[in-house]
Amino acid sequence: DGMTDALQVKALRKATKNILYTIANSNAMNGMGEGVVWKTTMAKWKVALICVNVGLVALSALWGVFAIRKGLKKMKAAEDGSTGGEPANTEPVNADNKKDG
Repeated sequence: DGMTDALQVKALRKATKNILYTIANSNAMNGMGEGVVWKTTMAKWKVALICVNVGLVALSALWGVFAIRKGLKKMKAAEDGSTGGEPANTEPVNADNKKDG
């Protein structure tokens, strides 16, 4: 068992060395050096998708505000007797379309 463990450790070390050697000598290391600052940026399509989502949420909220206002106006009109909030003209009119009085 001790011999197998030693062989496994030796195989792991060699595999790790080979992988690191391959990466160090590949194009993956181009541009790397002292003083190089790497930063990650979000892909442009992700930024565009976030902007579209924010816009849709804003439009939905705006639509909701107008829908609620319209509903409240309808409720108020129904409470006022469906006259649109204006009192009905109840004065009698004679045949000449002139007010009595």
